Amino acid sequence: MPNQPVPNTIQANVRYLLFGQLVENVYHIESPNGVDAQVLSDVLAQMASWASLSLHPLLSQSLVFTGVVVTNLSIEGGGQLAFEQVGGLPGGDVQVSEPGNVSYCISLRTARIGRAYRGRKYIAGMPIDKRTGNTVNAGWAGALVQSFQDLVAVLQTINCFLVVVSRTLDLVERLVPVTETVVSITTTDLFIDSQRRRLTGRGQ
Repeated sequence: MPNQPVPNTIQANVRYLLFGQLVENVYHIESPNGVDAQVLSDVLAQMASWASLSLHPLLSQSLVFTGVVVTNLSIEGGGQLAFEQVGGLPGGDVQVSEPGNVSYCISLRTARIGRAYRGRKYIAGMPIDKRTGNTVNAGWAGALVQSFQDLVAVLQTINCFLVVVSRTLDLVERLVPVTETVVSITTTDLFIDSQRRRLTGRGQ
C-alpha cells in the first residue's frame, strides 16, 4: 500500500541534478502535534535551508540542488508544498563529482535494533578528491555526519523529529506504519557505495 497514511508524518524529497540525471534523497519528519499547513511550510523552509547551507557546501559543484518537495503523509491525498531553487545551486566543492552511481552511505539509527528501524541516506556528488581507492576521506565522512546532526537539531527547533518509517514487519505489511525517532547519525565504514539507478538514463 504505497499511499498508506503515516500518522503525524511529512515526507521531504530533496532533489538534485547530477550530470543531467535527476537524483534525490527522501526524508521523513514527524510532527507529534499533527500536520497542518503551517507545519508543512515550516518543514519545507528548514529542509531547504539545511540542504543548501549545511549539506550542499560539502558536495561537488557538479551536483546541482534544484529544490525540495514536502508531502503530508498523515492523511490520504495530503497536501504538498514545493521550494524551487531558481537556476539551481551548484555544490560548494570546486572539485568535479565522481560518476553518478558513486555514493557514500550515512546511517540513521533509532533506539530500536533491526533493519526495519534504521535508515540510510546515499549521498551523491562526491568530490573526486574525497576518494582514495574504494574508500572516502575520513574527514569528509565526519563532516557529512555533522551535517545530518545539524538537520536533527534544526528540525527540533520547530518541534519536529527526523524519523525512520517502517511499513512492514517480517515482510508483512503493517496495518498502520510506525515511526521511530532518529537518535544518532553514524557511518558503518569508509567504503564507497553504488547506486546504479543514478547513472544517466537509468532513473532516479
